[in-house]
Amino acid sequence: MKQLYIALSIVVVFVLNISAQNGFPDNTSLKPENYIVPPFLIDPGVNNGDNGNLLTNGVFVTTFPFIGAATPMGVCFDGTNYYVIPGGFSSDVVAQLDVNFNLVTTQTVGLDMRSIFYNPNDGEVYVKDYSYNGLFRLHTSPFDGGYDVIFTYIFQDSQTKAVLSSDGTKMYDQLNGNAKMYDFATGTVLNTFTLNLQHDLSWPRGNILAYSGTYLLTYAHPVVYAYSPTDGSFISACTLGSQPSSNEWSICYTNGYFMVADASNIWYVWTIDQGVPVELASFSANVINNEVELSWITATETNNQGFDIQRKSDNGEFSSIGYINGAGTTTETQAYSYIDKNLSAGNYVYRLKQIDFDGTFKYSNEVSVEVANLTTFALEQNYPNPFNPSTTIKYSLPENSFVKLAVFNLLGEEVATLVNETKESGAYSLSFDASGLPSGTYIYQLQAGSSIQSMKMILLK
Repeated sequence: MKQLYIALSIVVVFVLNISAQNGFPDNTSLKPENYIVPPFLIDPGVNNGDNGNLLTNGVFVTTFPFIGAATPMGVCFDGTNYYVIPGGFSSDVVAQLDVNFNLVTTQTVGLDMRSIFYNPNDGEVYVKDYSYNGLFRLHTSPFDGGYDVIFTYIFQDSQTKAVLSSDGTKMYDQLNGNAKMYDFATGTVLNTFTLNLQHDLSWPRGNILAYSGTYLLTYAHPVVYAYSPTDGSFISACTLGSQPSSNEWSICYTNGYFMVADASNIWYVWTIDQGVPVELASFSANVINNEVELSWITATETNNQGFDIQRKSDNGEFSSIGYINGAGTTTETQAYSYIDKNLSAGNYVYRLKQIDFDGTFKYSNEVSVEVANLTTFALEQNYPNPFNPSTTIKYSLPENSFVKLAVFNLLGEEVATLVNETKESGAYSLSFDASGLPSGTYIYQLQAGSSIQSMKMILLK
């Protein structure tokens, strides 16, 4: 028995030596100076003393096997299909899957790939190569196994993972906690910072990286760690639970999923709660005649692409009526507004669909308003007045009428017709551009049925 134990020990030592010679060392001892908490001390039931938007939990979704014998390296989603890559020339097969992770087809690509991502700015899929340590664009339309060389020899190491920022303009990689940010268009280094790593660097933890649209992510079985993409500071962590192997090889984040691959060639698919990307402090609606002014304030924003403004009437469905760009990431208070114009009398409900850069979204609370029937015929004073060269004219109609709104000079000559059609009851606003008229005093007149009203305005150039 003693001889058998000795023999097994020799085999283990031999295998470890071979692994080190092949470029896969055990770097457990290479802990960074800012090493703080090893994985087994992370308590998934608390927030670990972090602040900001937290990773709070992981929910297991499914698994799917990798196609081919080589080690899994990456997954990306282009809006229609997933693309899955291996590492190694011995099995350089790229698999195309449908949205349910079912195999569609495969293509052989002559690259030793290490990571893959989709750039929504140009609709293309890119891989990071090992041999040339650069960026290559895959042919996916059609998916024919071809590729184009974009950059070579730009990343920190052949083994590092390249990930794309949520706005598609920057790339990141990390080598043993040393992170670099690259310009996607030129490949130049924009920034260098240190990830405040919370785990040891045993292979391949010193290379793997993912980007969630909010955080840079690393992984050490079974914990996901989140870092700031600007300075590398540790933000949060969550435990994903057990999986068959702690020998994780690759991670990625795509289509709202966090994925982990192990040495058994299985991808494990999870969702991770990144917290609320936008903290909405208030959302209100104010009715002015037949217009509704929506106002909202955010206390903080994280990767906020913008707000889709939605409205529904009685017994209707929500539909989009406008869009306002967000402020990205900020801790400063931001104020927004939107005016919904020319509404008929009735009850309306509004909500905001806040959209993150990675496509995730959340709805605000709903606000309800009533737009009442107007009871008076009125023509308001233009604003500004005097003006140059344009001004705004508002008027209201108590009932459906044929309307004519015209502009006259002091000689009584009609110089512009602004409205000459049937209008429904309601309040209206229009802009009058007087660029082609000389300075002077003009009369604008509103006629609807038997009602007529006139006002003066002054053009000063």
